[in-house]
Amino acid sequence: MDIGFVDLDILLTRIRHAPSKEYFLDSIKSYKAGALRSSLTSAWVALVYDLIAKYRELSALGDAAATSFIHSWDTATAANDIPKLLSLEASIIDDATKNTQLVNRIAGTHLLRLREDRHLCAHPAFSAEAELFKPSPELVRLHLVNVVDLVLSQEPLQGKAISDQFDADVQSPGFPTAHARVLDYVEQRYLNRIRAHNIRNFGTVLAKSLLKGVPPQWEIWHDKIVSSLVAVRDRSPSAWPDVLSAIIRVIDNIEPDNRLRVIAFLSAFPDFWTLL
Repeated sequence: MDIGFVDLDILLTRIRHAPSKEYFLDSIKSYKAGALRSSLTSAWVALVYDLIAKYRELSALGDAAATSFIHSWDTATAANDIPKLLSLEASIIDDATKNTQLVNRIAGTHLLRLREDRHLCAHPAFSAEAELFKPSPELVRLHLVNVVDLVLSQEPLQGKAISDQFDADVQSPGFPTAHARVLDYVEQRYLNRIRAHNIRNFGTVLAKSLLKGVPPQWEIWHDKIVSSLVAVRDRSPSAWPDVLSAIIRVIDNIEPDNRLRVIAFLSAFPDFWTLL
């Protein structure tokens, strides 16, 4: 996106969380008034606020990493532990990149640059007294666009925690058994809630269950696992080529003891015959 032609007011319409929009509006007002350091500082505040709101949504969905962070945040807030809150604020981008995977690695790099520039704006000690940091309008616009594009406009999609959630879900009485219902259920509860690069990991985990019998507690839910993998194939066609390649590598390196499992897998997914 060409940041020189981005209408900042239109950016507001793309923000999904109303309170985050209020914080980001402060950043836009500051930018238009020429207060560029204030604009960057407000953009960082809007980003952190929105990430915490997304963490609460993920926590409600059972994401353990998000729940742990929110527990630490709420505990520090209740105790008015300012040093702890500042520490959590400083680490939230790293946490969102590595633990919850709310943002990807490249997005994390851009957001960390915003954090660095925000420090230069808000903390004079971060730069020499004679070298007052003066961000350019172009730099500030870039950060504003990145904050909205990478976080504020995005759904809180789950990362690696999805496997743990599926593990509990597939063993519960609430998981459907009819094939057609499994397709709809997996699409709505999982495929629509995880990022594209994590769909590959999710599909590979399902395939390994069928091909290697891991984790062992899924053995008795064979039909549910097959239907779930079919859902990945049929309801996420753009991600399926990567899943397919990963499954082929698993089959090519399968241990002799699991070759009967491979035959059973091929009976359920005959398209793999020509790819081996």
